[in-house]
This record gives sequence, structure tokens and C-alpha cells, in this order.
Amino acid sequence: MSGNARKQAGASPLFLSYGLYTLSMLIFGTNGLIVARLSLRAAQIVLLRTLLGGAVLTLPVLLRGGFDRAALRADAPYLLLGGAVLGANWVALFEAFRLLNVSLATLIYYVGPMLVLLFSPLLFGEKLRGAKLAAVAVVAAGLVCISGSIVFGEPRVGGLLAAILSALFYASLIVLNKRIVHTGGMQTAALELDAAFVVVLLYVMLTTGLPRPTRADLPYLALLGLVNTGLAYGLYFSGLQRLPAQSVALISYLDPASTLLYSALFLRETLTPLQLLGAVGIIGGAVFGELRREPPKKEGKETMDRYHVVTLREVPEREKEAAAWFHGKWGVPEEAYLACMDDYLSGETEYGWYLCLDEGGAIVGGLGVIENDFHDRKDLAPNVCAVYTEEAHRCRGVAGRLLDTAVEDMRDKGVSPLYLFTDHIGFYERYGWEFLCMAQGDGEDRPTRLYIHK
Repeated sequence: MSGNARKQAGASPLFLSYGLYTLSMLIFGTNGLIVARLSLRAAQIVLLRTLLGGAVLTLPVLLRGGFDRAALRADAPYLLLGGAVLGANWVALFEAFRLLNVSLATLIYYVGPMLVLLFSPLLFGEKLRGAKLAAVAVVAAGLVCISGSIVFGEPRVGGLLAAILSALFYASLIVLNKRIVHTGGMQTAALELDAAFVVVLLYVMLTTGLPRPTRADLPYLALLGLVNTGLAYGLYFSGLQRLPAQSVALISYLDPASTLLYSALFLRETLTPLQLLGAVGIIGGAVFGELRREPPKKEGKETMDRYHVVTLREVPEREKEAAAWFHGKWGVPEEAYLACMDDYLSGETEYGWYLCLDEGGAIVGGLGVIENDFHDRKDLAPNVCAVYTEEAHRCRGVAGRLLDTAVEDMRDKGVSPLYLFTDHIGFYERYGWEFLCMAQGDGEDRPTRLYIHK
């Protein structure tokens, strides 16, 4: 299939993914409206939300064959702790809705992702450079505007503390979920909701007692549990799996933006000029932080001068040697490599093969581009495959040069984005790749990470 045909074939599913993800954000934005109309305590609302939402998400997983036990064992500590934090997160947020108001509580809550960004050098070993620091500073200034107006202008310090606590729980949940690398999105959501139900149930039994909703509460509880949790999370993960990470991050801010709009229209909430300034700081700073992505780090020129990256079309006489080299690294039959390389050299496909040669002309690294790298996400194509660098030549920029060359070559031919199926965490991100979703490898016991490069 040509690059243009592939783009046309993929346009409709991608458009649908954007629609599903956007709709989930707009639904999430109504949570505060629903909570404001319930007579129950915050913890009791969370208990019923996790019960209904967990059931809606768990049932489809069971109908599709159940949970991936191997993945669950690998991620169990983070899944269980994530569920507990999710429950505490919602309790604090819903309490802030009541004690503060929906608009201000939501704005403070969305400081959570910026806290993760601020501490990312300690948590994930990521560098925090100028643009990101500026974004954090703008969000911090927005928080000061909002919290200062509450402390000095209105007697709602308890609500402020609840909102700040919800932001801290939100940040903790992000960190925990980043540690979950084997379990798919829907299974993660279902398990965390189920774990949250158990934790909140224990808390409710020890404090407020089990909920006794009124007849007026029932439709709002059904809406919150079935639609705003079960359906919305289904839409969320359906869209999330196919969208680039930056698009996901930016669209997610429709949640607080729509919350402000809904609160003004239906709850008649208003913000003071200082609070409006804070809202612009928090949302604007967060969006700026997502837009201003740092370019991937380039290796020193003096190091890469020792190497030369070529396409197989530049050295067609080395086809059999290249196939043998890839076979020796990955164990895939030479015939399979030769078939793909023949198609590339004959012009049957533009999916290329790339070699890195040292000063003596020896192959020290290589990769290819194929339709699918033996996993179940056939809709995410083409895939970079067989990335390998000889051990003696690692940490010298070989893999980065190969990846950049393949991305640029494919883009010049109208083929973008590219996908990459790998167990590595933290390596491909250096070269502009972003984690997209989990995919099931052929014959594998558990899912593996799938990356995208646009």
C-alpha cells in the first residue's frame, strides 16, 4: 500500500480516536456538577462510583478472556497502591468540591501533573530545562493567585487543603501509573477501580457508615458511576491507545476548561479577577509545558564522524551480508530478511533497511522498517524493527543516528508516523519516540510497549 493510501486508510480511525478521547474529557468535566447535586458524603459517593464504574469496566475484560495474570503479577504492587491512591484522590477532590467550589477545586487539582514535571529529575531521571521550568513557574504563580485569594479573602481554608491534597494524590497516581508497564490500559483502569472500592469501603465502614442514597440521588449516582466512570473511561482508553502523547496531554485540558464553563453556566459559580488570573496561569502554563517539548539530544559530531549510516539501496551488493548480520542478532531466518530487502531494493515497497558502518566498512548497527513487528495492533503500521548496535559500539550515538535517518527517510516518502515495539523504557524517548499503548506480541505471555514517532 502506498504512503498516500495508508494515510487515507488511517485517517478515519484516527479521527474517531480524537473524537472518543475528546468526548471522554467533556464527560469528565461534568463530575463536579453531579457531585454538587448528591446528598451523600464525599467518601460515600466515591464508594458507589468505584462500585458501578469498576463493574462496567471489569465485565468486558472478563468477557474477553479475563485479566492477563502474568502482567498482573509483574505490576501488582503499583496496581494495588494505584487503586488506593485513586480512591483517596477522589475523596479529597469531592470534598474540595463541597468545601470550596467546583471551579477552584478543579484548577488546584490540575496542579498535580506539574508537580510530577517538577520532580521528574528525581523520579525518572529526566532533565528539566528552561521551557519546562518556565511552565512550572507560571502554574505555581497561578496557584498562588488562587490559594492566596482563598486564604486572605474567604473562610474556606479547609476546602483549599482538600484541593491541595487531591493534587498531591493526583501526582502520586501519575507516578504509579507510569510504573505500570505490562498491564493494558483497560485492565489497569478496571483493577484500580476495584482496588479503590475495597479501600474506600473499609474507610467508609470505619467513619461515615455505608451510604443510604435518597431517591433523588439515584439518577445522579447512576450517571456518575455508569456514564462518567464506566463509559467515559472506555472512551478514554479507546482513544488514548491510538493518539500521540502530546495530543493526549493537550486534549486532557478540556476537562478543567469544560468544568469552568459548566460551573459558570449551571452552578452560577464566578471567579474573582485574581482567581481568573490564576486559572489562566494554571491551564496556560500546563499547555505551554506540553507544547514546548525539548528536542532529542544529539550526539557529538566528533563521535559520529567515525560512522556512516547508509540505506541498503546505497549498498545493494551487501544485501546477503546484511540479512546474515540481522539473522545473527535476532534469530529470524535469513530468508525472511532477504524477502523484505528484495521488496525494498526492487521498489515494491518504500519500507527501508538501514546500516551503520564503521571506519573500516563493517556493519556495527542496523534496523529495518516493516508492516508489522509480530504484534496484534495491525492498525499501527509501519513498524521500525530489528534495532541493534554491536556491543563495542554502544553509547556512541549509533542507534540514535539510525533512528533519525529512518524517520527522516520515511517522512520524505510520505510515511508518518512510525511505530516501534520494544521492552525498553527510557531509551527511545531520547530520540523523540513517545509511549503510545501496550500491544500483545505473537506467542508472548504478556503485553509489550508500543511507541510512536510523528
